[in-house]
Amino acid sequence: MLKDLGQVGVWLSRLGLEIGELGEETVKRFLNDQRHAGHRRLPGPRGMRPLLAYLREAGLVPPPRAEVSPLDVVLEEFRDWMTGERGLSPTTVLRYANTAHRFLAEQAMPGGVFSPAGLSGADLNAFLLREARGSRPARPRGRSPNCVR
Repeated sequence: MLKDLGQVGVWLSRLGLEIGELGEETVKRFLNDQRHAGHRRLPGPRGMRPLLAYLREAGLVPPPRAEVSPLDVVLEEFRDWMTGERGLSPTTVLRYANTAHRFLAEQAMPGGVFSPAGLSGADLNAFLLREARGSRPARPRGRSPNCVR
């Protein structure tokens, strides 16, 4: 890891970058540049994770930025509404948000694109009916065990 850190440091200096600019994408660029320069014995991006983790723990590299999707924004607004306006418990909010996520992922994401504008009440009713059928507790058929002698 020290050798990798040294090579990354030299590369960053050559490009005029600071250590704080190092992240997953920068590491990929570094590895790509090293390969093009003829270096054969290089770790992959996964092999550089311990180095990034160490630099993050030391506070030299910022944590990775989480990408926020439109679906995440809608779900967060839904959670806030359930908590603030409806006053629901955290457990209920979690359960409802998970159900909403399944519905939106199934119905509003044809081809991986988030587009809830075309959804209707009928879509929601059909989804909820399917969910209810799938989660209904099984009832014993015929006689129950305490009736059998």
